Amino acid sequence: MPMFKIWCPELGQSIDDAKTVKGFDHESAATNWADWHDHDSADYAIVGGEVAEVQVLHEGETKPVTVRVFGEMTRSYRARAMP
Repeated sequence: MPMFKIWCPELGQSIDDAKTVKGFDHESAATNWADWHDHDSADYAIVGGEVAEVQVLHEGETKPVTVRVFGEMTRSYRARAMP
């Protein structure tokens, strides 16, 4: 799977602060970064409705792509029949 460097200038980050993330493309790497970032910060701001604008640089590229990342909380249910 391709590797991408991702950073968020809105958070005061530069390429020197980039997190290396796997993804199929720029967008999937950005969503993987958002999942990591929300969990790491424990704020869950992105999944809570904030939009994060990140810079995504694919290995071998020289110019990053700007990607806006959105999140949403969804309900999830499970059920098990009792014996």
